[in-house]
Amino acid sequence: MSFLLAYKVDLSPAKKLVCLCNFVLCLTVIHRELKCFPIHCTVHSRLRGDGFMIISKGIRIAVHILALTLALAAGANASNRALIWDSTAGMRDVPVHANIYAYDAFSYAEAINNLGEVTGWGPYAWAWNSHTGEIRIIQGMTFPADINDRGEVVGYYYANGRLYGCLSGPTGVTPLGTLPGDIWATPSAINKNSQVVGYSYDGVQDRPFIWDAVNGMRPLVLPEGFVQGDAYGINDTGVVVGTVYQSGGMEVAALWSSPTSVRILGTTGDGDGSEALDINSSGQAVGRARTAGGDWRAFIWESIGGMHELGTLPGCYSSCATAINDVGQVAGNCDGIGFSRAFIWDSANGMRDLGDLGGG
Repeated sequence: MSFLLAYKVDLSPAKKLVCLCNFVLCLTVIHRELKCFPIHCTVHSRLRGDGFMIISKGIRIAVHILALTLALAAGANASNRALIWDSTAGMRDVPVHANIYAYDAFSYAEAINNLGEVTGWGPYAWAWNSHTGEIRIIQGMTFPADINDRGEVVGYYYANGRLYGCLSGPTGVTPLGTLPGDIWATPSAINKNSQVVGYSYDGVQDRPFIWDAVNGMRPLVLPEGFVQGDAYGINDTGVVVGTVYQSGGMEVAALWSSPTSVRILGTTGDGDGSEALDINSSGQAVGRARTAGGDWRAFIWESIGGMHELGTLPGCYSSCATAINDVGQVAGNCDGIGFSRAFIWDSANGMRDLGDLGGG
């Protein structure tokens, strides 16, 4: 059976008012997302070890989708409610709100773990168990970012005009703090060992970090000649991937085997920039690399063989690989003129279009 969870945006006047209340928070989230994706269609996705996927589109096309293996697509005309779909029961609401038609009954799905637990946000942060139907409100958190197989949720809380990273677990919410001298820190991912990665911001530049309960927040070393960076993915052995930046703004994909050991992953040879967004337990990393013409191409990187382009779907001019699971399936999106398509890739079948939800 295949499962899918999604949200779609409805810009009704009442919901516009609610969204305006969170304007400052949204700007910070967009700041992070635009480092990875073009404005016209922001897409990131996660494939867990057994095939769970999350894809989220932002800016003009705002759709969040969580799916099991191939069951995924994006429609165009629903309200901004988190939805779950499976091949037997079809699409249905994640029951975050008692009255889904209330003016503030909006919800956005952000992540799903291998146990079918989903986290997201609306008027409050929440986690929902797709098997038991249990919903819990995550106190002290504004925006969840990821959930691990322990049910721990990492995300942000808002205080004094800034966003701060935090971890919600069995003992409550733990602030992650910032790197010394910085004004905020935002997490991107958490692994099964409760290690968190993200970036800390000093008002000018980003510094990649790794956090755990024993050592707290530690910076990830930057390669020589690079001045800032962001960490986006971590596998269950603690290997981290992300992006590092030169002073002129050039970005290159990077891999950290430890906080003090970094490796540049390079490019596909056709362009001058790259970004790494996820890594699996085998050490395969995925992301996107810029071509000589300025477009982006999804890539997969391996320690033996290096970086390889995954191509694009027909009619699209760019692609971005945003997640990889432990069996080597890659998820991401392709952009065409005025549209974006979700894809899944594997070495046997190549890149396949995941279609549309259709309807409203």
